[in-house]
Amino acid sequence: MHGLARHMARKPWLRNAYATYGAQLSRKNSRRLRDLAVSAGVRLREDAQAVSEWMTADGGGLLATGVRLPLTGNPVDGILVIDDPHKDREDAESLLSRERIWDWYSSTALTRVHPTGSIIVCHTRWNDDDFIGRLSKEVDEDGRLVWEIINLPAIREDGSPLWHQRPLKFLEQKRRSTSEYDWWSLYMGSPRPRGSSVFRGARFYDRLPVRYRIGKGVDLAYTAKTRADWSVCVVLLREDRPGDEPLFYVVDIRRMQVEAPDFIRELESVDVSWPGSWHWFCSTTEKGVAQVVSSGNVFIEPEVATADKFVRAQPVSAAWNDGRVLVPRNAPWLKAFVDEIGSFSGVGDRRDDQVDALASAFHIVSGGPGGAAIVSGTGSRWEGEERGFG
Repeated sequence: MHGLARHMARKPWLRNAYATYGAQLSRKNSRRLRDLAVSAGVRLREDAQAVSEWMTADGGGLLATGVRLPLTGNPVDGILVIDDPHKDREDAESLLSRERIWDWYSSTALTRVHPTGSIIVCHTRWNDDDFIGRLSKEVDEDGRLVWEIINLPAIREDGSPLWHQRPLKFLEQKRRSTSEYDWWSLYMGSPRPRGSSVFRGARFYDRLPVRYRIGKGVDLAYTAKTRADWSVCVVLLREDRPGDEPLFYVVDIRRMQVEAPDFIRELESVDVSWPGSWHWFCSTTEKGVAQVVSSGNVFIEPEVATADKFVRAQPVSAAWNDGRVLVPRNAPWLKAFVDEIGSFSGVGDRRDDQVDALASAFHIVSGGPGGAAIVSGTGSRWEGEERGFG
């Protein structure tokens, strides 16, 4: 922002553009940029000061727009700034979204930039095939890179922090509370491809807390055939701790290859001990199944999934890797659950039903629909230990 404002103060006759993932955010940032430019000495035309498009008294100015919106009739002989074309990880993980952004850039944005103009791209590196990922592979006729790539990782190659106000101890704590996939994207600017384990070692509890909220997630299958997916339900308790991050306790898992009516009866039995609604990340066609099931004694809150299981697992994996999702030391379902969690990579996993049910339970107990506050008199502080997968 400040750099573009200073540039406009030096060359107020040039026409610039700013684009981000949404028109509303683009206008908000344009308003801030306009104020900065005026503070830097830029004189505005009195009849052209709208936040979506404002002009200087010298004929230059700024057009603020959203990525994938038109730039027709707005040449850029100054600077085109493309800031966060991907809204979030879900958007960047979508191949369709990446293709649309690239198409907008090549067929719309690039055609409006004059030979004297420059392009600056800035965004979180969510995916190795995101917008910067594609630009970084462009070469000229002589095989030289077209773009200058500047990456500022939170921790430098020599192990020192980038910024003194974010010391190494602070960054190490952030890494422990963040999934590795998010750490390399958000803090290091170097996204890692899928394929490595998403969840690290497990932590165990001996006793349950006194006060907690209940989150219950399901992943339903339709048939009892051996080769079919499993129907799974996961019950997760949340304990809020004053001044600290909450803890989560996996207390019950049912995993069966049975017809849907049989599994619904299993859910009914779980409801006796752990009341409240269930959450299901389902497909559009599966939403009708949830509605049919909810006409009986079990209520399932369906949410049509807009991202794949890998992306949906990121919030709970961050808490898990921070040691805040705990499992019992002994349970009949424990080995199968921990084995699946430990091997989950998001790429061609043979089993991932329990991961998705856990993600659903975590979602509902972290602010999603449903959930309940329960008071029990049998809990106490937990005592945990770490155990690696393998």
